[in-house]
Amino acid sequence: MDQLGTDEVSTRRADASAVGTREVGTGEVGSDEVGTGEGIAQRIDAVARAHEDGTTLEDACARLVHLLRQHVHMEVGWTSEFVGTEQVFRIVDVEPGRDGPAVGTRTSLNDAYCSRVLNGTMPALIPNARDVPAATWLDVTLALHIGSYLGVPLHAPDGTPNGMLCMISSGVAPQLDEHALTTARLVAQVIDDLHHRALGEGAARRERAALHAHVATLCAGDGRHAVYQPIVELRTGVAVAAEALTRFEASDRAPAGWFAAAHSVGLGRELEVAAARCALDALRTPGQVPPGCAIAVNLSPDLVVDALDELLDGVDVSRVLLELTEYAPVVDYDRLRGALDPHRAAGLRIAVDDTGAGYASLSHVLLLRPDVVKVDMQLVRGVDTDPVRQALVGALVRFCAVAGALVVAEGVETEEELVSLLDLGVDLGQGFFLEKPCREPRWDGLPHHARPLATSGG
Repeated sequence: MDQLGTDEVSTRRADASAVGTREVGTGEVGSDEVGTGEGIAQRIDAVARAHEDGTTLEDACARLVHLLRQHVHMEVGWTSEFVGTEQVFRIVDVEPGRDGPAVGTRTSLNDAYCSRVLNGTMPALIPNARDVPAATWLDVTLALHIGSYLGVPLHAPDGTPNGMLCMISSGVAPQLDEHALTTARLVAQVIDDLHHRALGEGAARRERAALHAHVATLCAGDGRHAVYQPIVELRTGVAVAAEALTRFEASDRAPAGWFAAAHSVGLGRELEVAAARCALDALRTPGQVPPGCAIAVNLSPDLVVDALDELLDGVDVSRVLLELTEYAPVVDYDRLRGALDPHRAAGLRIAVDDTGAGYASLSHVLLLRPDVVKVDMQLVRGVDTDPVRQALVGALVRFCAVAGALVVAEGVETEEELVSLLDLGVDLGQGFFLEKPCREPRWDGLPHHARPLATSGG
C-alpha cells in the first residue's frame, strides 16, 4: 500500500463492506502520544502494511480502531455493520476501566447517532453532546454515557454506507477538531480498503475453486471432445494423417485458454493427459482410422518426459505423429531425446509444429531431427502473392529434403495458396480449404473443390 497522507483522504474511495468481528483490549500500537498528522498517517500505513505481511484482517482493523482511539484521546471506539434496520457492533476498543458495547450487540438504527450523521441531521464531530439538542434526548446517549462523539461511515464496494467507525467519551472532548475528523476518515478508508482487498481475495479464492472444479470435470471427460483435421497429400488429396484437437463445449474460452487455466489451478498435466488419451482412443477403436494413416497429437515437452510411456501404452506407435510446438520451451533436450528415442525406434514419428514462428521451432528441428516439419500458417497465408514468404517456404522445403523430413503446410485456406505450395515442393498440407476439423474426418480424399487440377506451371 502506498504511503498514506491526510491530503489523500478526499481522493481515496471507500470500497469495502463491514469489518470483521473483534473485541480489542488495551494492547499497544506504537506510542500513545498524539503526534503530528504526518506521524499518525505513517502509523496507519504501518498497520496496513502489517496486514500485507500476514496480519489478519480482523487484527489489522482492530489495531486501526485502537490507534485512532488513542490518537483522538477518546474512551471507547468501535466499528459497526448495518444489518437491516439495526447496527451490529463488530470491533470494540475501550480504555481500561471503561465499559463499552459488547461485540455482536444489536441496536436499532432509529436510536443511533450514525443514522443521523448519515442523513445530515447531526454532525459527525461532537466535542460536547449537550451542545447538540438532537443528541441529548436519544436513549443511547444515556445508555453509553456519551458526552462527546466522532463518527464516520464505512462503505460497501458499491460506495453505499454499510457501517460506522465511531469514537465516544463520557466527558467533553475539546480536542476533537477537523484534524481528528480527517484522521478518522483516513482510518475508515484504510479499513474499507483492507476489507475490500479481503473481499477480492475471497472472491478470487472462490473463483479459483470453481475453476478447479470445472477443470476437474473436463479432466474426467465431461464438457470436451476430440475433433480431427486431416493432413493430406497435396497432389492426390488423400489423407495420410489427422491432427487431433480438443474442443470444449458450451464455452467462449479458446482451447489454449482452457489448457492455460488448467495449469493455473494445478491441473495442467491432468487435462493434457486426458486430452491426449481421448485423441489416441481413435487408434484403439477398430476401423476408426484406416490402415496406414496416423493420428497427430500435441504434447508439451514436459509431458513427453513424464508421461509418454503411459500415454502410448496399448497403442501402435507407428501410427502416432507426436507434435511439439514452438510455444512449448524445452529445458533439457537430452532428457527429451531420452524419453523419445525408445519409441522412435519402435516407429513413433516426431513433428515440429509452427516452424518459422520463432527461434524455438528451429532449435527443435536442429536438436531433435524430426520426421515432419510443419510450416507455420503465418508463412502459408498469402504465400501465392508474397515472394518473401515463397522464399522462406522454399528454403524450408530444401532444408527438409536434406534432413530427410516431410513438409506440412498449416493453414491452407485458398486454392491459390495450395497451388503455390505445390510449386514450392511442399508434400502435405492441412487447413480449412482442405478440410475443417470434425469428429469423423474424411480419409478417402479431398472434396472436389480442393483438388488441384494443375500447378501454376501447368
